[in-house]
Amino acid sequence: MKFSPVFYMWTLLFLIITGCSAGENLKAVSKSSSLDEVSLNSEALHDQNTNGDTEGFLQVHFIDAGQGDAALFQADNTVILVHDDYTGRYDVISYLKDRGIKKIDLLVGPSPSGESIDQFSNVISEFAVKEIWMSGGVSNSHAFERTVEVIMSSDLNYYEPRAGEHFEFGSLKVEVIHPESISGDILSDSLSIRVSYGNFSFLLTGDIDAGGENEILNRGLDLNAQVFIPGRHDSSVQDAAELLKEINPEIAIYNSKEENTSPEVLDALEKEKIPVYETNIYGSLILKTDGFNEFIIEDSQ
Repeated sequence: MKFSPVFYMWTLLFLIITGCSAGENLKAVSKSSSLDEVSLNSEALHDQNTNGDTEGFLQVHFIDAGQGDAALFQADNTVILVHDDYTGRYDVISYLKDRGIKKIDLLVGPSPSGESIDQFSNVISEFAVKEIWMSGGVSNSHAFERTVEVIMSSDLNYYEPRAGEHFEFGSLKVEVIHPESISGDILSDSLSIRVSYGNFSFLLTGDIDAGGENEILNRGLDLNAQVFIPGRHDSSVQDAAELLKEINPEIAIYNSKEENTSPEVLDALEKEKIPVYETNIYGSLILKTDGFNEFIIEDSQ
């Protein structure tokens, strides 16, 4: 088991704290756009099997996890899972097993809050996870305690990445957007990343709140992405508009259950007429891209 030096401080803080819809047709929600307008008709991409080889293209599953979010990136035998499970259910684990997933090259947990990593330890136990990233924040929840125990008893690599760092996992590039350092606020410190395949990018802001958004905007990093997966917590009207301008997405994907996505971000998306896809309405979604500007999006059935 390999740890970053920060892990030992993280573990110490932990010890101090703890004392030891089916049937509905898929379409863009935005009134200004339909599915056909944002999903190009590529025969090569349509022919790819969602359970099979992903050589030469990227396939991303946006998994319906109740009130949570989970994004599975598959490209050229590389698997990255960004997991933020709010429900305490096993939807994500079952989804991965049904699609033959056995190993995960990188597992990302945006926030240490109990409601966000309720099933995190189970994912680590059920699959061959090579590396895990977390923000370095701590929580006094049982879910956090279980996650620490599983990490410490495993042989995986643990790391707490910081804004500005770049990594490569096979043909996937991962840029860390936030945090630069830990403030102690688990929402402001939420781990935010930009995942790229060729010229096609995804921005995932995790559990970030208005404070974290403001830090991201002031940092001046490249936020441009064709797909935006927004955070679940409050934003400011100004920051939401500025963040969206910097990202300049073609579509947004999120879970829209009550209190699950910042209303300021949703208003900004609507104002800019950006098509929005909701997993709680359409179920799990699959996006496929060749790494250029062409992509399709469909349900997972």
